[in-house]
Amino acid sequence: MDRDTEIVEIRRELDILRARHALFAKWGRVLRAFVAVVMPVCAILAATAGVILGRADPAIALILATLMIVFCAIVYFIFSPRDQRRGWIDLASPAIGFAYPPKSIGALFAARPSDALIIEEQIAERERRLQELGVAP
Repeated sequence: MDRDTEIVEIRRELDILRARHALFAKWGRVLRAFVAVVMPVCAILAATAGVILGRADPAIALILATLMIVFCAIVYFIFSPRDQRRGWIDLASPAIGFAYPPKSIGALFAARPSDALIIEEQIAERERRLQELGVAP
């Protein structure tokens, strides 16, 4: 493959990879907003509905809503990244952790990098190749 064709192909692949990574980043932000906003609001609404419809004790409903909000806060802070590039994007991108037939039982539960991390590595690899060819990424 000649140099110009290779450059065009690498740039096309980079565009595709960057678009996929942007999509994973968007869904990571959606997931973070869901855990931070929607889940606590649903907990409060469920507790209110339990009191109104089920004639439950308001104190029990308040305790359950508080526990749900605390749970949401714990989930939010556990998955909030120290480094802003990781965390929610990894949760939003799929990572298939098994193959059929599995090579071993341990292979079923082995940690595997997320697709977002793999895409970042592929982007870096293609940018390095463009630099080797003397073209700015």
